[in-house]
Amino acid sequence: MERLKRLLDYLEEHINPDHCCQVQDRYRRALSFETICRPPLVISCDESPLGLRPFGYAEAFDNPAKMMFNQLLSQVALGVKLRDDSPLAIRNDHGIIQVGAYLGGQWQITEDNHPWMGHIENRQQLEQVVFNPLRLDLEKGGIVRRSLETLRFYRQTLSEYPICRKSIQISMPDLQGPFDNAHLLWGNEVFNAFYTEPGFLSALMDRMVEAMLVLEKIYRPLTKDHLQPFGTTQHTYVIPGRLLIRDDTSIMVSPDMYREFIGSHHARLLKEVGRGSIHSCGNAQHLVDGMLEIPNMVGLDLSQPELMDIEKVYKKCASRQVSITDLHRSAEDLISGRAWKMFPTGVVFVYRAKTLQEAKGITKAYFQNRK
Repeated sequence: MERLKRLLDYLEEHINPDHCCQVQDRYRRALSFETICRPPLVISCDESPLGLRPFGYAEAFDNPAKMMFNQLLSQVALGVKLRDDSPLAIRNDHGIIQVGAYLGGQWQITEDNHPWMGHIENRQQLEQVVFNPLRLDLEKGGIVRRSLETLRFYRQTLSEYPICRKSIQISMPDLQGPFDNAHLLWGNEVFNAFYTEPGFLSALMDRMVEAMLVLEKIYRPLTKDHLQPFGTTQHTYVIPGRLLIRDDTSIMVSPDMYREFIGSHHARLLKEVGRGSIHSCGNAQHLVDGMLEIPNMVGLDLSQPELMDIEKVYKKCASRQVSITDLHRSAEDLISGRAWKMFPTGVVFVYRAKTLQEAKGITKAYFQNRK
């Protein structure tokens, strides 16, 4: 707790609330496709911004104070130091197992890695997951209980620091997406089910949607997003909408399969929460048209845009007023202005620096060129 207190004391002294308000306005305008002097830029960095070492992941997993220290150090202190467009947001970093653990799946942590969900191989047990009534058991799986405890700890701790309480945001836990969660619980058999058991696969993803909606309602009161419901913090930046659907697994299927089996579940989720974004790692270009057909989808979060014809994707998205977040551009493109000339609005740039010196240099050059 002493290390956490010292870090919070530093942030309380160095956070600039006026800058935070400017950042919020920049996100609101950029994600609305308004004309702006430059899109938001968020820098991540491998080097610690204050020369402090984070706790190991496994060590922090069950300790809210250590987890909060890690989050503040990596997500907030760097943004405060650089004065980029970081939304200064922290999250409970319990990984991708929220829904799976809630539904009774078994998970484990190996060494210092994030937790992983074990597949349910017993068919009867899987059918119980799909067809039995949903019951929230905070002891079973334990992740929901731990996440709630951690989020409450964040809010209580921040309440003692007026500027931090006002400026630091708290993100929704990672609920993944219907197909990702189905894959985590059932394993690769989920791909055969497109052909052999389409009805059961649809029922399984229906259950995933129901579970996600239950957890979203439980967690929402403990989150804090300054732009809610217009936008919410995910990863290290703001995404448009109230929920980010993680959809990494869908890159393995065809556009027709996406439309027939997956897109309808995304549409239901986003209709229920209001509106939101879809995240995908890998090359999801073949799915973009299907995703853009979802009525309440207002953002694409593309973690590997370099694998796609991103200019073509941007043109399609811009015609629908769908933003692209996590858009990577080279240091040269950011410094020269080529990045914002190619993508003048409707995007969030993210750059991953190796050193703090590099991060400072790129931030300074980008901001000075587009004041």
